[in-house]
Amino acid sequence: MNTIAFTNSGNSLPDFERLANSIKTVKRGFPAVKDGSYTYFADTINGAAGIVDGLGNHLTSLLTSLPRSLDDMQQSASLLDKIGQIDDAEQKGQLTAEKAGAARTQLQGKFNEALSSTLTALTTGGETLSGSADGLVKLVRKIEVRANDAHATEIANQTRAKANLDGANARLKILDNRLSKLNDAVDEKRGGPTEDLLSVLPDKDELTSLMDLGAEDVAAPELAIAKKSVEIAMNQLEKVLKLVDKTIEFERLRDIRDKVFAAREAQGKVVVAAQATLDTIKATLGVLSTVTSAKDAMTAVAEETTTLSRALGGFAAEIQGLDGQQVTAKSVTDIVTKAKSYLTRVQKAYNDVTLG
Repeated sequence: MNTIAFTNSGNSLPDFERLANSIKTVKRGFPAVKDGSYTYFADTINGAAGIVDGLGNHLTSLLTSLPRSLDDMQQSASLLDKIGQIDDAEQKGQLTAEKAGAARTQLQGKFNEALSSTLTALTTGGETLSGSADGLVKLVRKIEVRANDAHATEIANQTRAKANLDGANARLKILDNRLSKLNDAVDEKRGGPTEDLLSVLPDKDELTSLMDLGAEDVAAPELAIAKKSVEIAMNQLEKVLKLVDKTIEFERLRDIRDKVFAAREAQGKVVVAAQATLDTIKATLGVLSTVTSAKDAMTAVAEETTTLSRALGGFAAEIQGLDGQQVTAKSVTDIVTKAKSYLTRVQKAYNDVTLG
């Protein structure tokens, strides 16, 4: 089983063009495979389509709410300066400890509220994206478990079906050749005896070769029926040949010609059935190719979604890492500025595509 290894995305931008194209591929996958031989894959792809279908709305909501939350946090950073001013006033005796403490608690509460709100927005947004990516990865692995085996099976079926078709065409060519010679003999000897015609007729060994059709294909009953028709026609022909002497009367010759013609017609049905079987297998391989494309697209969506999720998680971790003396208006503003700059670039790239 293959596994998906995501590269360390840092604060790199998602490739929204790749994301948009991949979402479309996933959503097109279900209709393309739902009526095929592998409904298991159709159900899995349909599940993935449900996941990617909501990504557009989620990203739109995320890119609207997060900048607002960051703006609020940036504005609240000035509260830290005011807390510093209160500390100075208290030290200089301009404020009593009681008043300073009350003012400090009020401002610190407002700042903590803004900080918590921003952390929640970043964390929740990242976790939602991460959840979508994880769901897609699980579905990709479900497909991988069976897709390789299914493809190998159909390739083997295709090889076998191609060999059957080649054999059926070869037998048809032999019968066409024999029938042509018999038609010429009938036309030449019409109304009189025909001598030494055994050279133009299939002998016992050749009959056996013509009927060497291989194992019955249970997946194609029409092929078995057509082969049975050949067998009946050949058996009738063999009965006629047993009565043939060095001199063949015209009526007997014509009878042999008719039996070969019947065998040729039956063999033609074998060729048609063999071609139909091969065409069906080719169509199934086409379905499996669509499954593979959908699987790769699911992986791409998961990767690009994870890029954004990790960036948001990184900003959240930076904010959470602030403690003690590090929590200053400047340290908070620096992080917020980086996050807003990143989201501005994400928004611009997102606006250039249409998801879904």
